[in-house]
Amino acid sequence: MHLTSTDSTSGGSTAFVIGSNLFANYQPHSTRATVCLYETPGGPPQYHFGSTNVASWENQRLKVSARSSAPPSGATVADPTNAKILARRALTRLQDISNQTVQGSTYLRVQATSSIYLSRVEDDGRQVYDCDYDVMRRPSTTGLN
Repeated sequence: MHLTSTDSTSGGSTAFVIGSNLFANYQPHSTRATVCLYETPGGPPQYHFGSTNVASWENQRLKVSARSSAPPSGATVADPTNAKILARRALTRLQDISNQTVQGSTYLRVQATSSIYLSRVEDDGRQVYDCDYDVMRRPSTTGLN
């Protein structure tokens, strides 16, 4: 699966490729710049007109972490540019989601709740930038999502 976004600075298209530079809930050790989507605690489901059987939407949260590539040989700190660019591209792509179905789940809205921020510097000098999101999603009718 490829998630693409247009990069207006270079005029090209940048792909996030699951298992290559895009991961979910686990960011493996790699020398490459990577992005990971982490599920975080959200709010309770919202019910429409007092219904208690089926929620109208679920309030989920998501944290996106973009980690820079490894520093060059002999350097102690990595250049944070590629992590910042990946975080910005993820922000742009996620905020484009509005009433879209992705792998059987309908996402009503994805909204950033923070700006992109430096969350940590890893032991090997790589910098990690995060951004937090609220995600409104229709409940699954299969109970699997």
